Amino acid sequence: MPAPLLETANLLAAAMTPENVLAKELASALGRPAAVKSVQRRRMDASTHGIERWQVTLDDGEPVRLLFKDLQPDIAREPDVLPERNPREALIYQRLLAGRRFGAPAVYASVYDEARQRYWLFLEDLGADTLEHGSMEAWLAAARLLAEVAGVYANRDAELRELRCLGEHDADFYRRHVATARLALSCAGREALLARFDALAQPFAGIANWLVRQPRTLVHGDVFPSNVILQAGPRVRLIDWEWAAIGTAGWDIARLLCGWETHRSRLLAAYSDQFERHSGGPLDATALANTVACCGAVHAVRFVSLAADEGAAGVPEALDAVERALREASEAIGDV
Repeated sequence: MPAPLLETANLLAAAMTPENVLAKELASALGRPAAVKSVQRRRMDASTHGIERWQVTLDDGEPVRLLFKDLQPDIAREPDVLPERNPREALIYQRLLAGRRFGAPAVYASVYDEARQRYWLFLEDLGADTLEHGSMEAWLAAARLLAEVAGVYANRDAELRELRCLGEHDADFYRRHVATARLALSCAGREALLARFDALAQPFAGIANWLVRQPRTLVHGDVFPSNVILQAGPRVRLIDWEWAAIGTAGWDIARLLCGWETHRSRLLAAYSDQFERHSGGPLDATALANTVACCGAVHAVRFVSLAADEGAAGVPEALDAVERALREASEAIGDV
């Protein structure tokens, strides 16, 4: 690149700060004239990558609360599951979730710049009240929202692939959960537990092959209660869409059901009713239950990884959960 052009490019890069990007795009996002007067930034220490809470004051004195996410690629964290998830979240918000679709936060500004390796999101701050401490009505609202996400895109996987920003729950995706859990156990140095895990893991190839033959749709992909924000109503909002993918409808609701055996039938009924409303067709309750059982087994393996990462003390209990989940999957679809 000639020296003058290189100097210009360097100046442009230097001017591309998060504050400048927000100042340029905020008025368009709000749909009215707005200029940024000041910004206060506070990093969220509990985050696994760069997330800050911003308190923005406009020139007319109005406050705007938002989250700034620096979505740098992070292949060191769970690389075998979905290494590309962080940067593509900006594209997911641009191409799929604009206008607070599916209860997602509003996007005030975003950057997806592969040349400069800058992937930024400026999102509406929905607060810190999560589903972890929600009432039963809130959990039912969450089940209905997940059903809306899956119902709208039921059997429209070709259309979803055209967005070119979503993951894919293929057989390798499911099998990699087993590989990741095994690696975590090995690193924790628990050989006896590793041997038990290996014995339990044998049916998972069959479960993976069964799951990929099921109808495809849009899934949020990471429905931990902390990723479901509560608002008055009760209204629930989904955050952290970086794992959004083309998968089976059972994936999200199976995760939501973890720990809710007492109210399982009620939550599944709410999900089924809402799915049918948005998909425009009947939902086979038996097929859904079978898919949820198989997805539940994969989720149980994921919890083995989490338990091992925390020091292995909780691994025996996590392996007990895997054994129960495998038994349920076997009862649902037979020997796999």
